[in-house]
Amino acid sequence: MRAALGEEKISFLGNSYGGVLGASYARLFPQRLRAMAVDSVPDHVDPLAKSERLQYKGLEAGFKRFVRWCAGSSDCVLRGTTIMPPRNRSSVSTRRNSSISMAAGRMSWM
Repeated sequence: MRAALGEEKISFLGNSYGGVLGASYARLFPQRLRAMAVDSVPDHVDPLAKSERLQYKGLEAGFKRFVRWCAGSSDCVLRGTTIMPPRNRSSVSTRRNSSISMAAGRMSWM
């Protein structure tokens, strides 16, 4: 594309998997890149299962922080409620058919 546009250098914005493409282009043609911004760069070398496991660990940590905040904040509309997981999706958790209690500042499986 760069050559077709008659440009000596390009600027690249990579979102999600586009970051892998941008990183690959930068590695192959660093002299042809003026500027690059990426929001994330998935690891294209590690197996997908490892990458997903790391992603789910991060999501779980974020969810646990949310639960702690929700239990202690009167601003959280879910405070003191029980949330049922969707029944039509498989769950990462081994407690697939459990509900989550947001009461008393803790996330607990019921």
